[in-house]
Amino acid sequence: MILTFGIAGIGVVAWLVGRSVRPGAPIPQSAMGMLAALIVLVVGAAVYVGAQAKPDVPSSSTKVEASGGGVAVGGNVSGTTINTGRPPASDSQTKP
Repeated sequence: MILTFGIAGIGVVAWLVGRSVRPGAPIPQSAMGMLAALIVLVVGAAVYVGAQAKPDVPSSSTKVEASGGGVAVGGNVSGTTINTGRPPASDSQTKP
């Protein structure tokens, strides 16, 4: 996200600089320096944020439960045991 919006912002600034210079004239060194500084800032911010990111690793101790007669599945279910139980007493009674 930082790179996407940073590059878009640099593009807008470059477009504004280009419009302010008459055709055929060289671009001022201060404008080029400012664009170079913005590029370094955006790339540095993206690298910094990327280095701080932590992988989203699910905990192996996560417990998912379902009430009587229901099924609950969470995360990776390969190699797991599914236990079934009797539904609660109120669900198992027959109604006249």
